[in-house]
Amino acid sequence: MSTLLQQSSEDMKRFLTQLSLITLLSFSFSDLLQAQSNISTKKNQPPDFKENSWQLLIAGGGLKICSSSQPEHCIDNDFPDNALKKQSYSLTTETLSKVLELNAYQELDNQRKSQLNTLFEYFYANPTQVIGTAGIRDAFEQASNQFDGASFFTNLPNALYYAIVDFTEQVNAQKEQVKFLASKSKASQDIFLKFVEQANSKREDDETLTLLFTTASARDPFAAIDFYQQTLEQAARNLYPTLDIEVNWLPLDESLATLINNTRSCDELFALQAKSELYNRNQRYPEYSSRLINACQQPQSITNQIVQAHGLFINGGDQMRTLNSFQMKTSPSTTLATLLNSRISQNKMLLAGTSAGAAVMSGGVRQNRPVPMITSGQSNFALVRGAFALPPAPFGCEKDGNCPNGLLEDDLTYRPAGGLGLFKAGIIDTHFSERDRQGRLVTLAAFTKTQLTFGIDENTALLFRENQQLEMEVLGAGGVFIADMQDAIFKAQSGKHQLIGLSHYLNHGDRLSITPERQLHFSLHNEAQKVSDKTMVLITERGEYRRQVGLNCGTQQFHRWNSDNVAWLVNPSEDTIFTLSQQYDRETCSYINLLFGVEN
Repeated sequence: MSTLLQQSSEDMKRFLTQLSLITLLSFSFSDLLQAQSNISTKKNQPPDFKENSWQLLIAGGGLKICSSSQPEHCIDNDFPDNALKKQSYSLTTETLSKVLELNAYQELDNQRKSQLNTLFEYFYANPTQVIGTAGIRDAFEQASNQFDGASFFTNLPNALYYAIVDFTEQVNAQKEQVKFLASKSKASQDIFLKFVEQANSKREDDETLTLLFTTASARDPFAAIDFYQQTLEQAARNLYPTLDIEVNWLPLDESLATLINNTRSCDELFALQAKSELYNRNQRYPEYSSRLINACQQPQSITNQIVQAHGLFINGGDQMRTLNSFQMKTSPSTTLATLLNSRISQNKMLLAGTSAGAAVMSGGVRQNRPVPMITSGQSNFALVRGAFALPPAPFGCEKDGNCPNGLLEDDLTYRPAGGLGLFKAGIIDTHFSERDRQGRLVTLAAFTKTQLTFGIDENTALLFRENQQLEMEVLGAGGVFIADMQDAIFKAQSGKHQLIGLSHYLNHGDRLSITPERQLHFSLHNEAQKVSDKTMVLITERGEYRRQVGLNCGTQQFHRWNSDNVAWLVNPSEDTIFTLSQQYDRETCSYINLLFGVEN
């Protein structure tokens, strides 16, 4: 097998000189010789893909479907005026006085307690109705001329911030309306249609196509029910207009799982939700709350729904909420996660997820090592402070002054045992290029000695199945960044981290297979054009890393840039392959076997 950086000695000297420009302080000549001899490139041999159906659809978030809550995603905006109104909030004595009953209010220091009382007294005398949480902030700003009410509201402890939002939220007579076929984004449509199509491939002799979705990833599990119900129904009926189709919400959240696992009364459900900073849902969503209580009282109904479903879609939010929900016991020794693994391995169900619903799929054991699940963090923090095998610091904990374990809010954290264990190929990350998450992903791989990582862009999905080998295909408007860290060089010294590894970036239609011998084989889109000269691909979406490589697609030259006090470099070898193709009305640049380096 050919090796990366098989260049002349003059080329190696050139590479060393260019590396020195970004002050890789601990890399020596021997380090780079080690990179030359150790980091293996992957042959571009087409895999023998079987035409059976996929098992997982792993979406990177940012799916853009036309709805009355997001009319900016619509080709035309002909919703009724009342349907387009944003969520309203009523600041009155009735709604706000409930906040004062919480322990979080009693725990405020005297100054902030007095300030909150002053603001509430204003609204008691001047009942106010606003649109959106930004409207609440603006109302707080106007409620006091003695201090900054807007800043005060924004910096409240999370328990009080969410209590004000939840207790003042009003019931909407008009539910969110979805117009699937009016969505601007064909890629988002195709991802949902692929979910329906692949779920249907599991149907066999069943007369009805049964689709499930869960909203357990969200802080508020009720808020997106209408959206997913209509989106999946409309996608399914568009694809199979004559088929009997059933779409159901799976009533599940981590509070319900906690009650069932500890054989506690279902009457405690809403009190337990309040401990998780979720309030007043039984008043805001009485129908859905009742369904959740019924599921708590009859947990076997949750299992039955999963057994009967051909596809399950997991929403975005927080992957730990998702994981905790699926830890609900179905027997003393099994959980819902166990059931999912069984159904998927037997090819009886397709599991799909977006954002947190995608990240939670990683886990299991590969190469005798557990595959971790990323839980939080920013790239710039990861490259300075490293990775922590701890629960993530709660959002807002720095303003509350109660971050645990010496963590910062943006620290990179992970769960060593992984998530649901359905995707064993490596670590999954989402919203990837748009949020420049390359740094946090490769740092976690280095700290945990994980060979492969998969960063999935927004409006993009990675299809996955496991036969004798692992097989994947990219679908959507973005791409999937793959870092191969098998022979990476990683150094940490006095708060500095430097790393050299091998990367690949696949776009729509590109495929990858991984053999049992851990060899990677690529099959790039059959309409892609190979390029060997620098060709500028203009990428308008967010993400500096993707933009920089796109502007140098096909280059044979070393390239470096700085972003957020981090130095990046990429360097092609004779085994690097760049291809161009037109996908979803834009030009894309795929590549394999591209060496990258990073230093903070």
